[in-house]
Amino acid sequence: MKRIYLSGKMTGLPDHGKSEFSRCASKLREAGYTVLSPSEMDDPNKSMEWHEYLRRDIRWLCDCDGIALIPNWADSKGAHLELMVALRLGMFVICAETLQPLDFSHDYEFNFSGQTVQAI
Repeated sequence: MKRIYLSGKMTGLPDHGKSEFSRCASKLREAGYTVLSPSEMDDPNKSMEWHEYLRRDIRWLCDCDGIALIPNWADSKGAHLELMVALRLGMFVICAETLQPLDFSHDYEFNFSGQTVQAI
């Protein structure tokens, strides 16, 4: 069974987007994946800074075979960084909604805090 990390926008969303993460995690599990979802692993009694969550999440990502992107992923700085790590590690990338592969075989770049960052 392949392990997949679920990535998407959380910051600024009501309840940190838990309903969308939960829906996509269920869909992935039904398809046979073992899902690591940061939304499910957060301790409601513990609050961390954004960079602390990201450090923890990237460690989890590195233990996976692939990454599934929730449709709102492009609006998230963290999801962009997670995608860049996944691409550099040679992981497969799928859409969490359609379960179809996403093609990032071309150079991937995004604007992060006013600077263009490229993953090649």
